[in-house]
Amino acid sequence: MMEKESQYTSILSMINTLKKENESLTAKINKLSTGNSTITNEMLKNEKSRAALLEKRISDLNAELRFAKVDCNLTRADVTQIISNSKQRKELLAEALASLNNLSRSDDAVIAQKAKEKFQRLNNIAKTVRD
Repeated sequence: MMEKESQYTSILSMINTLKKENESLTAKINKLSTGNSTITNEMLKNEKSRAALLEKRISDLNAELRFAKVDCNLTRADVTQIISNSKQRKELLAEALASLNNLSRSDDAVIAQKAKEKFQRLNNIAKTVRD
């Protein structure tokens, strides 16, 4: 009987030790899960921020490309710069005007301001176009 009580006490002691280890491991898992969630959330925020920056950069580059095309059209339409006929100048100016109208509606204040400045150049060149 004494031997069984000793075994029972020993088993009970092991069970209590295992319960404590289990609680400790569960606490560590919860702590690691919380840390993992925090890191994952930070990574998502960083990725979203990075994506927004890249989208802004793409938008800026597209605007610069459109401005370059406007500059090309304005240079080609400017009677003092290149020889072209009146019809060609009108077409170039119309294309530049359409691009500038789109660019002037940009949410980016820098792009809208640059479009406004290009409008002035377009108006100066348009004054020289004759039928």
